[in-house]
Amino acid sequence: MHLTCAGNQRFMATPSQIRANLYATFIIMAVIPRRHSTEKLLDALHANVGVASFGFLITAMIQTIQNRLDLYHAIFAAVILSYLGLFVYASGLHRPLA
Repeated sequence: MHLTCAGNQRFMATPSQIRANLYATFIIMAVIPRRHSTEKLLDALHANVGVASFGFLITAMIQTIQNRLDLYHAIFAAVILSYLGLFVYASGLHRPLA
């Protein structure tokens, strides 16, 4: 995944950076209480988890196509994404806005 930064420099996000982002966001979300004063922060963290998970999924798919993803890491990716699915379902984020 290439991101263009200022000055036309390229930054490549590695799978370990994406995983670290997911882990850090999950920990922060677990620590912050759900209150009216923290709703905007938690909404931003939820959006971050969604984007990072999508990046993680795309990275896993690309590495699978390139035959660079072994079975252990494929199972690891599936477990992380399934935890995300359980988290989204349990928090009610999958429901449409009324």
